[in-house]
Amino acid sequence: LSLLLGCTREVVKEVIVTPVAGPTATSQTEATAAPVETSTVTSESETENERPAATTAGSSGAETGKVYRIGIAEDLTTTNHWAYVGPDGTVWNGYVLGGSKPVLYGYSAQRFDWIPSLAADFPSPLKEETVDGQIFWTTELEPLERGYDGPSQLEAMDMEGIDVAVMYPTVCLYVPNGLDDVDGPLSAAVCRAYNNWLYDFCQTDPARMKVAAMVPQHDPKEAVREARRAVNELGAVGIYMRPNFVNGVTFHSADYAELWATLEELNVPVGFHEGTGSVYHQDGSEFADNRLMLHACSHPIGMMKAMISMICGGVFESFPGLRAAYLEANAGWVPFWLGRMDRDYSLYREWDAPFLKRLPSEYFATNCYVGTEADEAELRYTVDAVGGTNIVFSSDYPHHDSEFPQSVNEFLSHEDLTEEVKRNILWDNCARLYALDR
Repeated sequence: LSLLLGCTREVVKEVIVTPVAGPTATSQTEATAAPVETSTVTSESETENERPAATTAGSSGAETGKVYRIGIAEDLTTTNHWAYVGPDGTVWNGYVLGGSKPVLYGYSAQRFDWIPSLAADFPSPLKEETVDGQIFWTTELEPLERGYDGPSQLEAMDMEGIDVAVMYPTVCLYVPNGLDDVDGPLSAAVCRAYNNWLYDFCQTDPARMKVAAMVPQHDPKEAVREARRAVNELGAVGIYMRPNFVNGVTFHSADYAELWATLEELNVPVGFHEGTGSVYHQDGSEFADNRLMLHACSHPIGMMKAMISMICGGVFESFPGLRAAYLEANAGWVPFWLGRMDRDYSLYREWDAPFLKRLPSEYFATNCYVGTEADEAELRYTVDAVGGTNIVFSSDYPHHDSEFPQSVNEFLSHEDLTEEVKRNILWDNCARLYALDR
């Protein structure tokens, strides 16, 4: 599963990977009806001195106008490094970022260039060539050419060693719940259409590909109806909502009480997932088109507000069987936020939360989960602070910031986590969150 039990990403970046060894993984994945374009952000570590100069393919046999996956001879598992052989035979080294079309993050000695390449430019089948002492492989991006269909999703899961994935949206992170003032019946119709499509998508292998159904936040009563339909008719193992207060309605509002009761009855969780770049105001919108600041703010701050609404607003006190997951915002913010809520609870509980019978951190322990991803270097500190039983894994495939196809391997490489913690995060916690053993 990816993201909570397993999430998938939007764009397959490469099709060469060594088999994964270690605990079985569940991940939360993001399914899309159409590939999503990625932002063009450069890494801070890519200084001018570190940019490789262009080389020439010469008479090596590499075809001009083609894109090749590149690895160094001593390390054939190098990921996300590619080369583009230009019409003049020049070889450009760089990285591929996923998108609606493959985009080569190209370099020259003097300047930084983007070199777009259409899917048709990717040769097939796989073959090995040598250019200027470096090993190149041609690659096929069938998943892209097939529109990231169900079989390509399953192939990506196999590459990662992921057994079960719970699918979260990409395009539908923004429509309809990324908009205010949408007519309730229209919002519900969009959700039904998406959920029906996702159900069909998951029929490639319904034992491994699971539905997280989108519900309309513009009309909580419609959300109740769609949650019931999705679980009972489509086999959904959870519902998806944005962490934002759509139309200004908080999650501890009485408007949502019936939905929380329904999820408790159906024994399925709600998974919150932010999507940077919504039309309406979201956390970080003040930074306009500065993707760095907007993205850094929107995910964790949105989750913090959703969590405090449900914990300190009394949702888990009223619905003790409800489970909620706060996803794709990493987990490092959780120890601080729980400590902050506990301290303020001790100061203001008589006036603002007399209905709570436990500390906020205790509700988190019994009702909440947070997502982590492969590259969260600070995860050990979160595990030390809150334990390893409320954290779930996401591959974030096929987004441009995913570690695919090495996300599981990279997570397993954390030497500061015990094998028990790794197993909990990769499987046990996810299975418990989604009640996969029911």
